[in-house]
Amino acid sequence: MKDKGSPKEKREISEKETLENNKKLQEKAIRAEKHEQKLLKDKNLLIKIVDEIHKAGLVGEEISILVLIIKIFLRLIKNYSPTSSNVLVSDKTSGGKDIIVSSVCKTILPEDKYHHRTDISDKVFDYWQPIIRWVTIDGQKIPIKDSWNGHVIHLEDPREDALVGQSFKVMASGGTHVTKIIKFRPVTIAIDGKPIMIVTSLGASIDEEGQRRWDSLRIDTSEKLTAIVKKNILLVASGKNKHNKNEPLRHAIRVLLSPYEVVIPFASELEGYLPNTLIIRTQIKKLLDYIKSSAVLHQWQREKDKKGRLIATWFDYDFARFVFIILKDVEGITLNSAEEEFITFLREQDRPISITEADERFKRRSKAWIYDHLESFVIKGLIEVSYETVDFNRDIKKIRAPKYSESVDLPPSHWFSSKFQSRFEKEQQKEFKSFQSFLKLLRILDKNREKVGLIPIFKEWYEKPIEIQENQEGNTGSTEENDTKNKNKKGKESGEKLHEKILKLKKFIEENKKAGYSITDDFLSYNFDKKFIDQCKSRGLLLKNSKDEYDFNWR
Repeated sequence: MKDKGSPKEKREISEKETLENNKKLQEKAIRAEKHEQKLLKDKNLLIKIVDEIHKAGLVGEEISILVLIIKIFLRLIKNYSPTSSNVLVSDKTSGGKDIIVSSVCKTILPEDKYHHRTDISDKVFDYWQPIIRWVTIDGQKIPIKDSWNGHVIHLEDPREDALVGQSFKVMASGGTHVTKIIKFRPVTIAIDGKPIMIVTSLGASIDEEGQRRWDSLRIDTSEKLTAIVKKNILLVASGKNKHNKNEPLRHAIRVLLSPYEVVIPFASELEGYLPNTLIIRTQIKKLLDYIKSSAVLHQWQREKDKKGRLIATWFDYDFARFVFIILKDVEGITLNSAEEEFITFLREQDRPISITEADERFKRRSKAWIYDHLESFVIKGLIEVSYETVDFNRDIKKIRAPKYSESVDLPPSHWFSSKFQSRFEKEQQKEFKSFQSFLKLLRILDKNREKVGLIPIFKEWYEKPIEIQENQEGNTGSTEENDTKNKNKKGKESGEKLHEKILKLKKFIEENKKAGYSITDDFLSYNFDKKFIDQCKSRGLLLKNSKDEYDFNWR
């Protein structure tokens, strides 16, 4: 007779229980992954990520958060330009820039992909490579190194020599090989890959050579936000903060998003909107990379082509456009907050002024600081120097900052060809028809700001475009319904024709500003139909500046 309590029987029962437990764990893991996939398919995914970052103790700072999200998710793009992924976060001391960056990084990055350093030397970049693990070979520990691709380096207030060193510059441009003399012999060291690089600093300056590789980001240092941040910090300390972390969402973002190549089917549509300046050769790559970054973040909501590449959408364009304009990428000038304040001050003057007068009126920086930065400003094209002869034939150096720069505004997606958009969405987004627009997400962010006592900051982005869509005349929105309504309007110009006219107006203003003409009411009315000009004013396309002249503004 079989003994049920025998070791064999007990072993069989134990193995059966183990199999059942493993099966249950496997089923639980599958359910969890399906739930996380569902989170990544949520049309308000971006809102949920911003909310999750706020749970780290932040309040507001939505602009900074959105910019950093785009920059960080460049790490998952296989075909992006390495110089798109560098950003300098600079503002007043104690403004919380380091907390903002670390909160974003810790929320959306795997722990082993985030490298936060508070001190570093330039030479480190000749040798530093992330390590996956260590193995022992012949009794010696050998590191298995990882590529820098997919990693993020956050440097907090680095020393000046680190930023101007050759090794740092090369790392900011991509992977490299360096040759060093070690024990009297030349040794070549390969630095594999390119990390996303984020520098937080009050006064760090990027030199002229590196300015095309970097972008400048400012944080919100307003008194109103400071008061709410203070209140939130005290609330967290009291233990009364009820915001629980969404761990499934955090895990999904860190683990379920994979590297992809991204294609942009509508890229050629952008040609007529970008200025024909030399700098745009490099900066256009950033705009395209930002589109790719949005697509890779929303990869669970994107179709793939036959080669397995993600297909970007107009949502990705609008998100990228937002970041491109915020960072003023079309200008390609990287300034810290003090430098930007000084250039703004000079642009507000109605005449060239001497350095002594600039020192007396600006006050926030010394005359020595102005002299130290003057050559750099001139090389970057931010300051023009002239000389004025005074008594006894003495020449006084005078400086001015040109007020005109290339327009950084690109049109929102609904200004493009409606036929192209509707065909694109229909063919390339078959499974994702309930698609949220980026401008609607900005409206939601504004509502969330109001709930915590902050003023809306995105109205200029979503109010005018919606007004134009409702007006219909001249609308080139993405819906077939809008296209049909435009065709049925008798006696009025088609959307395409009006759109071309608006482009002509934009180019006209840019060229005549360069030529030194004042863009006044009379000047515009002389060259364009008055009714058309009035329509552009009412829709916010023409905005009057402090000199009573008009600027073109897509927003």
